[in-house]
Formats: sequence, C-alpha cells, structure tokens
Amino acid sequence: MFNNILPPHIKSKVIDIIDIDFDEAESRLISKAKEIALEDEKETSEKNMSRLMGEILKNGLAVHGLRETMDAVINGQVELLFVNKGYQIRGWICEKCQIVDSGVKDKCPYCGSRISEVDVIEEIIEFAQRTGTTIEFVEDDPRLAKLGGVGGLLRFKT
Repeated sequence: MFNNILPPHIKSKVIDIIDIDFDEAESRLISKAKEIALEDEKETSEKNMSRLMGEILKNGLAVHGLRETMDAVINGQVELLFVNKGYQIRGWICEKCQIVDSGVKDKCPYCGSRISEVDVIEEIIEFAQRTGTTIEFVEDDPRLAKLGGVGGLLRFKT
C-alpha cells in the first residue's frame, strides 16, 4: 500500500487511512478527514492533561495556578502550556520593567512606572509564544479549572 513507501518522517504524521471509492464526493472525504483529525486532537489533549495531572501529583515537571504558571512561562521553563478556552483575567503590565500581574494598580509597585491594563492570560500566551512553548487551549475540562485555569508541563525545574 502507499503508506508503506512513505518516508518515516512523513509516515509518522499519518493519523488514519480513509478508504473511499474514487468516484465518491470530495466533500465526503473532507468531512471524514475532519472527523478523524478532531478525534485525534481530543485523544492527544486527554493524554496531555493526564500527563499534567500525573506530574502534579508526583510534584514533578509541572506547574499550575496563575502566578506559578506565569513565572515558569517567563523563565522559559514551560514546554506545553494549558489554558482554559475563553479564560480571561484582568490585570496590568508595567511599561518599563514588563512585570505582569493580576488586579488593578495605579503604577508599578516594583519600579513606580506607568502601567497598562491587560488580560493576564493573553500576556502569558504572548510570553509563551516568544519562548517556543506549545499552547493547548482546553475546552470543558474541570480538572484544569480546579487547578486555576492554567498550567504547564515543564522542560526543567529551577
């Protein structure tokens, strides 16, 4: 079969093989491919969440909660960031020292400079993107909600 002649780096990306007649509608093929991709995404997400929970339970390479996760992201420690889809936290960022925190302030408590109002979760995501962190938006998983809505699997501990 065609799959057997694929190079290994491409073969590893094949999720499933869809067997349809040549004359079947293209829309059916696309629909089936989307269904398979969505199922694979759900399975991967569940495996990742289980890995996060396991690492948290053994006090391993994981963080959870806003402050701990934000600090780890800023330090470049997070390999895979989990964020509850639609999660937002009102906060601020210092225009000078770039400190980010939740809540409302008039000026930066660290350097006294002006601050701007931000969504703290958006800032965490931006920091994560700058450090090459993979980001997974989690939908309808009460485990992550109980952990503070954000968490991460770490590359290393400090």
